[in-house]
Amino acid sequence: MLAANLDLAAVQVLKESLADAMLAGNDVIVGGANVERVGTPAVQVLLAAARTLASEGRRFALTQPSEALRAAAKELGLADTFEQWSIR
Repeated sequence: MLAANLDLAAVQVLKESLADAMLAGNDVIVGGANVERVGTPAVQVLLAAARTLASEGRRFALTQPSEALRAAAKELGLADTFEQWSIR
């Protein structure tokens, strides 16, 4: 589950958490329902994880993306990308 606040201060923890999940060698599925605030650096970390997984033939998925996540994706021109990741 992603943290409620994905601002710049939370990026390092997010990055480490995703890296740990990726080490397991499986697809990575994270919950986005609790996210209330999200900054561009956090979106960049999510994109990097998704691209790395895709290059390894694995999948990145986001369950129940919050309105804040969807709004951030839209503002950054990534709404289609987030839709591809979304599991509702």
